[in-house]
Amino acid sequence: MVSSIPAVRRALVARQQTIAAEGCVVMEGRDIGTRVFPNAEVKIYLDATSDARAERRYLEDQSRGIALGSFDQMKSEIEDRDERDKTRADSPLIQASDAVYIDSSGMTIDEVVDQIMKIVESK
Repeated sequence: MVSSIPAVRRALVARQQTIAAEGCVVMEGRDIGTRVFPNAEVKIYLDATSDARAERRYLEDQSRGIALGSFDQMKSEIEDRDERDKTRADSPLIQASDAVYIDSSGMTIDEVVDQIMKIVESK
């Protein structure tokens, strides 16, 4: 919620751009390809269903021994965050027109990395 405050977003964007000015970087974030680096050489819009993301978070929390909320609660929190990010006035979550879309819902992390590497290597 803090990152939706316009002054905070401006400060974060400026800091990210400063970091990138120092050399080649890889960054991820919900507005990296549209707001922070609209001229990035490679843009990937990595997505997954809220069910897949909730399941991943649930299993990760379980493996760490973290107190678990319910699957439905995690899914609801993910969907609420997505809605806030998609509808915020400053830097909403949208896919950049020149980003490659990857739906990772049914993929392992190794499969996602392999697909991303193929995209990067083709540039």
